[in-house]
Order: sequence, then structure tokens, then C-alpha cells
Amino acid sequence: MKQFLSNPIVRTAGLFVALFAIGFATRMPAWQFPHIYALHGVLAAPFCAALAAWHLVRGGSVVQLVAATALLAAVLGMMSPAMGLSFALVAALTLAVRACLRSVPAAMRSVAAAAVFGALDYPCALAVGLALGSYGPSAEALPMIALLLALSVALSLFGAFVAAFLADRRSAKYSNSSS
Repeated sequence: MKQFLSNPIVRTAGLFVALFAIGFATRMPAWQFPHIYALHGVLAAPFCAALAAWHLVRGGSVVQLVAATALLAAVLGMMSPAMGLSFALVAALTLAVRACLRSVPAAMRSVAAAAVFGALDYPCALAVGLALGSYGPSAEALPMIALLLALSVALSLFGAFVAAFLADRRSAKYSNSSS
């Protein structure tokens, strides 16, 4: 199984399926609050960050994560240009952030990149919504936007740290049992 998951194409396809499932699962509860624009991005943040952390801590590359996100952008773009462009922006910003983190130690870089990846969904959806004119917030909406952005970042950090902790714990368990 480990050799199967080490194949970059299989890993990228698995990431795409997982991201699609996370999006689908978080979209349903978000529909219950249609007045909160891009709520699904906040709800997906911890799960996307955890998936990214799991992937990166276990030796996956940012290129595979970005490729899966770009594939998701293409698929969602066929349904809605706003959704497609939002995930294309997430993919591009993930690459940019990863490039900025080059000097950070590898373990911290993986967790930081995963947290940023999870947290980007909400602000990217807002930015694309504003750019395409599908969302025009009023002054009264700004505190809610700030709160949701902070919540998205906090949930993303939580998801990335929990996944990294569990991956490290599992790795330590297997290294102790093999000694």
C-alpha cells in the first residue's frame, strides 16, 4: 500500500478525490446559511489543512497538492466560473507561500504550508466573488467577514497541527516498534 501511495499520479488523484469530498460535504451545511457568502470555505478549512498536512508530513510534495487543487479548479470551473477561479487562486497562492517558506525548517514548513492551504479557501472565494460581482458586501458585513476569516485561519491551524501531530505520533510508534 505504501508503494502504491508513493506513486505521484495516484497521490495527486487521491488528493483530488479527498478535496472534492471535503468540498461536497461542507457545501451541504453551508447551504443552511445562504446569507453567509462562502461559508463552505470556513467549514472546509480544518479538513483541507489536515489533508495537506498529512500529505506533506508523509513525504508528499506541494506540486502534487497544487496539481490536485488545479484539477479541482478545472472540474468546478465547468459548473461555476467563480468556484473554478477561487480554487485556481488557492493553487497559485499555495505555490507562492511555499516558495516564501524555503528558509523555514522542513517540519515547520509542511505545517505552515498546510495551514495556509486550508485558510486560503475563504478569502479566495471572497476575492473572486468580489472580482466577478457575485458578492458585494455592505459595511455591516465587514465584522462578519473579519470573524469568518479569523475562524478560517484558526480552524486551519487546528487541522494542520492535529494532522501533523498524529502523523508524527504514528511515525514515532512505528520507529519504536522496529527497534
